[in-house]
Amino acid sequence: VMCPVIKNYLDRLERRVEPVRPYKELVSVHGIQRIGQCVCAAHYLEHMLCEIQDESVFLYLDQDEAIFHAEVASLHTFSSDSVKRLSQALGQKLTEESASYRANTSNFAASGTPAPSSSTDISLSLFKPLDRYCTMLQALKSSLDRAHFVKAWRNITAMLNKLLFTEVAMEAQFTRAGAMQFKTDCEALCSVLRPYTPRPENMFKDVLEACVLLTLDQKTADSLAIMLDNSTDNANISEEHHRKSVEIALVFQKFGVLRVSHEHAARILGQRR
Repeated sequence: VMCPVIKNYLDRLERRVEPVRPYKELVSVHGIQRIGQCVCAAHYLEHMLCEIQDESVFLYLDQDEAIFHAEVASLHTFSSDSVKRLSQALGQKLTEESASYRANTSNFAASGTPAPSSSTDISLSLFKPLDRYCTMLQALKSSLDRAHFVKAWRNITAMLNKLLFTEVAMEAQFTRAGAMQFKTDCEALCSVLRPYTPRPENMFKDVLEACVLLTLDQKTADSLAIMLDNSTDNANISEEHHRKSVEIALVFQKFGVLRVSHEHAARILGQRR
């Protein structure tokens, strides 16, 4: 009796999210809230059906393992797919909003006085994407259950971290002042995420480690660049290459650079001016 009712309910959820599936609607606060309501409803029903499956009253049935199995799977798929679509759309929106910031990387090559480490003056072109990121997280937090909220913000933040690493840290030319500015910008992103996780830095490891390399004193940076260069020269001598790689890894560990590959590190150090 319950199976057709559950199916009808899931069909109603599908119809309810249909109007906000177009991109423009999906990335709006209203779209996030609508998706969130439906995901929470599906997740709650999935949880209740799982509890019913575990009830001892069903243990005497030969086919108890099949009770609501299809319905639970359908509800789970609906929730997961909805959050995935929402995360991708919001990530795309952030990509669009940050286009100006990523396009103006020449600003990081400008001469000037390095910003103090305590500076809170972020790049002007970052204000809009930073505000969008903040608004997204607030809307997701108020609309989704904890498990799906964590999945959503992790997906979006991973996209943002990768975007800034590949298109800014790996491509821009950095003076000392520009490197300090980029560090300030990345720390601002962490501050937006901080209310939702105790260690937001873990989600921006790539860009933050790039900042470490970009803000090293010149002597240390030159020394690391030479070590990386020598390691590449000895790539065909396996034992020597291994020894050099271990030596470099230990030096990187000292500075907290654990995620960025040696190849990427060499490129980032080469972006310093």
